[in-house]
This record gives sequence, C-alpha cells and structure tokens, in this order.
Amino acid sequence: MAGVGNPLNGQNVNYVAVARLADRCVVAHASHGAHVDQSGVRSVLDPAQMRTVDANKHYNFETSGVAWHLESDGAAWIYVAITSPSYPLRHAAGLLRDLRTSFQPKAEAGLNARGEGALNNAMSGKFQRLCAQYDDLANVDSLHATLAKVETVKVVMQDSIELALQNCVSLEAIDQKADELQSQAGMFKSRAKTLRKQMWWKKCKMQMLIAFIILTIIGVIVVVILAYTGQFDKKKGKDKDKKKKKKSRSKDSLTDLEEVTSIPFDEDKYRGKCKAAVAEYFSIEVVDEVVACAREELAGLGEPSRLSLLASAALDVVLDGKQKDRERVPQLLLALSEKDVLTPAHFSTAFLEALAILPDITIDAPKAPQWLGDVLKALVEKEACSLAFLEGGAPAALTELGEEGTECWSKFKDYVAS
Repeated sequence: MAGVGNPLNGQNVNYVAVARLADRCVVAHASHGAHVDQSGVRSVLDPAQMRTVDANKHYNFETSGVAWHLESDGAAWIYVAITSPSYPLRHAAGLLRDLRTSFQPKAEAGLNARGEGALNNAMSGKFQRLCAQYDDLANVDSLHATLAKVETVKVVMQDSIELALQNCVSLEAIDQKADELQSQAGMFKSRAKTLRKQMWWKKCKMQMLIAFIILTIIGVIVVVILAYTGQFDKKKGKDKDKKKKKKSRSKDSLTDLEEVTSIPFDEDKYRGKCKAAVAEYFSIEVVDEVVACAREELAGLGEPSRLSLLASAALDVVLDGKQKDRERVPQLLLALSEKDVLTPAHFSTAFLEALAILPDITIDAPKAPQWLGDVLKALVEKEACSLAFLEGGAPAALTELGEEGTECWSKFKDYVAS
C-alpha cells in the first residue's frame, strides 16, 4: 500500500478527500502540509480492500505512521481524512461531519464528474480551510466547547420554545373554555329569566283561579241565602206594584189633562223637566217614564202644541250630547210617537227651533247638520214626521243671519234629501 510522503511534518491534519461510493473515484481532495500519494488513497478505497462501507459508521486505522478516518453517507459518497496517529477521534469525527457539510452543494455535480480530482478547483479552498481549522487542536477544542455550549443553548431554547408553545396552547384552551363558560352563563341567565317569568305567570294564574273559585262559592252562598229568605219574590212583587203605580199615574194624568182648561205656562220650568225626563231615559231606557213626565206636566201647558219642547230636549242631546246618547234619540222619539205623545207637528216645531241655532253649533261641531239630519231621516222613514216644514223656506232666525244662515239651511235640506 502506498503511504504518505513526510507524513506528519508537524501537522495534525494532512489530507481530506471525497470519493464516490459506486466506483471509489476521488472527485475532490486537498493536502495540508504533506504530500499524499493518490495511488495509496485509491488502494485503501479499492473494493478489494474495503468491500462494504456502512452508512454513518466511523472507520479508522493506522498505517505507515498516519491515521486514516473514513465515513460514508450510505448513498453516494465516502469521506476520507488522514491525520496524525495521536489525533483525537472525536475531532476526526467532527472533521468528517464538516467535510460532508461543505461538500453537499457540489454533491449532485460530483455524481456526473469524470476523472479523479474533477472538483478540486471548486472544493480545494474549502478543504484547505477545513484542514487548517482542525489542525489546531486548541482551537478545535475551544470551537467544540463553544459548539457544545451552542448546542446546549439550542436544546434549552428548543425546550423553552416548546414550553412557550405549550403555554400558548394552554392559554388558548383556557380562553376557549372561558368563552364557553361565558356563553353558557349567558344561556343560563336567559333561561333563568324566562323560567322566572313563567313561574310568575303560573303563580298569578293560580291566584286568579283561587280568587275566582272563592268568589263563585260566595256568590252561590249569597244566592242560596236570598232564595231561602224569599228576597227574589219580594223584588218581583215590588216591580209589579211599581208598574201598577205607573199605569195609575198615566191614567190620572190623562184625566187631569182632560179637566184642564187654561193654566199659566212656565216654559223654562217645563224645559228643565223635559231635559230631566230625557236624561232619565238615557239612564234607565224606560220610555214610560218620559211619557208619564210629559203627561203629568201637560196638565199645566194650556195647549198640547207645547209638547214640542220635549222633542226639543231630545234634539238638544243630538247637538250637544254624547255619541252613545245621540244614537238613541231616534228610538226615543219614535217610541213617543207610537204612544201618541208627540205628533209630526211637534217634531216640525222642534226641528225648526234646532235649525235656528244650528249655525252657532256648527262652529264647534261641524257634523251637527248631519247628526240632526240623521234623526229627521229616521223619523221620516217610520212616517212619524214629514219634510213638509222644509218647503216653506228658511226660518226667520236663519234669514236674519244672512248668507251664513241661508247656506246652513241649504246644506241641511240637501243632506236630508240625499
């Protein structure tokens, strides 16, 4: 086997090389302070001498006063270093590792390289610097110590980063759980509020049901007591006596009317009583009361035509009363007509009197002509009154108002005729 000329020459690292695993061709090499015979390198790498080279396994041996160090990546390359026999194995392993790293950029080109030393020009400078670096053991120790510290720091940093990532994940999980708890708390609050309302309504319904049952029981007891004591029979008897008295009073009034000849007439007093009678009708809706009042007071009228004041009292309600009372005036007037208390002449006089003040009423109640016209239409429809009184022209009270009175008269006539 060929050796190394001047093998040591005061150097620790003498030679580095990279050979293809397939054909053992050295595609790049560099010497440092020593002359290395390439034939010796070829003989060491010869498959006859070294048939297999396991991947990532460090091979080292001594021959001709130098130490050989070999290592393969198991795929394409064998990395070679020649050092002094006393060179530490740990530094030799580091040298081969850095040799592999520095050659990686040219590995693809080396696979297609032809001839020994085809990549020397490209790799010689890097290999020389690598040899110089690892030749100084003190520097290598310091460097390795620094690298060891760096590796230690890297490990610590990686652990710190992993711990920080775990903490971030934990914080995210805590935030997510906090959001879920907040959402659940909101749902619980909403459901609790809804349940409270439901329970409140349930309580109210129960209280109302209990109150209804108690009132029903009390009502039944009162009815039973009244029935047992005969109060209902007494009330029926009183109603019959009251009806008999009304009939008797009506007959007496008619008798008095027939006997009267001429008695002084107090119009204001009678108007007041007519209004009271009309108001009482709207309170109890008993026509007989109004009839009785009219016939009682008729004894002092002196002439029946003055009964138009009763119709005027009813029309006053139409012009200045409540809507619900206004709607019941036609019913009252028709009932009085059916009982022969009021005649068409009474109605005509009452309407003419109401028309005299209609312009003033219209200022505050624009619909007053319509209200009055609706009553007249109802009476005409039942043949209780006629429209003959409208054919004689406007009343003097309206003509005295000029154009305003005439216009009011025309609108009323047109509405009734429509």
